[in-house]
Amino acid sequence: MSQWGMSPLQQTFAKFIAQSAQRQFVLALSGGIDSRTLLHVAASLRDGLGFSLRAIHIDHRLQPDSPRWAECCRRWCEALAVSLDVACVEVTRISELGLEAAARSARNDAFATRLGDDEVLLTAHHRDDQAETFLLRALRSPGYDGLAGMRPRRRFARGWLARPWLDVPRAAIRAEAVAAQLDWIEDPSNADTAHDRNFLRHQILPRLTQRWPQAVAALATSAERAADLLVLAEAEVQRLLARHRDVDPGVLNIGVLDLDAGTAIAVLKAWLRDLALPAAPPSALREMWRQMRDARADRVPEVCWPGGVMYRYRERLFARRPLAMTTVVEQAWSTSAPFVLADARVLPALAGLFDEPLRVAARRGGEKIRLHATASRRPVRLLLQEYGVPPWQRAALPYVWQGDRLLAVGDLFLDAAFAAQLQAAGHVWRIETPPHSG
Repeated sequence: MSQWGMSPLQQTFAKFIAQSAQRQFVLALSGGIDSRTLLHVAASLRDGLGFSLRAIHIDHRLQPDSPRWAECCRRWCEALAVSLDVACVEVTRISELGLEAAARSARNDAFATRLGDDEVLLTAHHRDDQAETFLLRALRSPGYDGLAGMRPRRRFARGWLARPWLDVPRAAIRAEAVAAQLDWIEDPSNADTAHDRNFLRHQILPRLTQRWPQAVAALATSAERAADLLVLAEAEVQRLLARHRDVDPGVLNIGVLDLDAGTAIAVLKAWLRDLALPAAPPSALREMWRQMRDARADRVPEVCWPGGVMYRYRERLFARRPLAMTTVVEQAWSTSAPFVLADARVLPALAGLFDEPLRVAARRGGEKIRLHATASRRPVRLLLQEYGVPPWQRAALPYVWQGDRLLAVGDLFLDAAFAAQLQAAGHVWRIETPPHSG
């Protein structure tokens, strides 16, 4: 298709399509002026440029008019022969994340589940959005990577997320919408300056541009330059992470804390990301570095954030999802069948080994176990320390008793005679752990 007769925004979108290897696009249609205009432009070029287009509208159910907004999106898409998927979501974790972040999380989850293999999710973010994002992240002090702002294109779910108008000013989008005589939705929450982004948009950026007319462009350019530096910095962060990582990916050598604060925090952040743990807020990252570095050698500091926890123990750092605080309840166990603990871990069946039930209990203190037939019994407390079992794992260990004789401490330590019984009967003592449990 020739660019003669195209509007500037159509030309920008056509250039994006020409540079894309994909040909299946999914438009995130909120119904506001930006996404409404992107729908209009994309649909106008679809046939001429040879790509497929469908749309998704997310109904957060936070406004009484949201059903009407969904209907508007449906009407626009029908007129353009674009299929529309309306997804109703429940916005949770508001008290934990704040309304804006909680709604964004719910929205992204919905998009991720609906995006097909190698499809490209299109959003209508523009240059003014980039400037706002740069300022917000700078004010929240997330570190060097946060200042990079939004990327024009990145991997997302099973496909991609792209922002074809990230270099386009808001005013150009409005001019396109007015020239095409489009109608769009005005969400009243966008005027509420109690929200940080709205406060910047309506109160701060207008005053900045009065004094510095190029402020928005300069801030967006700074975000782009930060993204360029991020590529270089990330390579060094990954090198340092590899140097300090243990054989177990969930363990990091404490030497990482000897790095300067900014570098150490960047490595910790990359480590948590590699473990697929939820992103920790900047305050938690700083607290991790401080507590883990300054704690006495005999202490076990712990820093929690929503969805994650970090410990220091014996010159190593451990990170994981929070442990379910499940207490081992004392019960009799008929060993002919497996024994299922409260957290779904399973002790194996020991058919034919015992005539009477065994007893499964939690640790009480003072327990001893005989690991070798010719040796005396040893205190379990000392064994746990000797073998470096982290304190947060000890309380979850089931203790298996036959009368007054301790047979097993989890699957870490076995009584010598019990181990011989198992071997003679061809049994393997292994506690099966379900996915994502302690």
